[in-house]
Amino acid sequence: MDYIYYVDELEKLHNQEIVHISNLDEMEDDLPKLYRLVKSSDAKAVSFYIVEGKKSPIGIIVLLYKDPIACKMEKAKIIMPSIQKLAILLDYENK
Repeated sequence: MDYIYYVDELEKLHNQEIVHISNLDEMEDDLPKLYRLVKSSDAKAVSFYIVEGKKSPIGIIVLLYKDPIACKMEKAKIIMPSIQKLAILLDYENK
C-alpha cells in the first residue's frame, strides 16, 4: 500500500471523542482519504472511537458496520468502558 498522509484527518477525529457516520457520503468531503478506505471495505456505516492517553490521543478504534447504525449512544455506552481499560494499558509511558 502506498504511503498516504492521514495526519490532518486523524486530527479532526482526535478533536472529538466519538464519531459516528451512518451515511458514508457525508464523510467524503471532511475525511476523503479515510472515506476511500472505508468505502473500499463495503461498510455502510463507521464509528471512530478515540483512545485517549493521559497527555494526548494514543490510538483509534474503527468499527465498520454492514448496515447503517441506528442507536449510536447505546453502542458507545457498551464500548467506552473497554476503551478506557485499553487506554490504561497502551499509555504505559505515562504511568
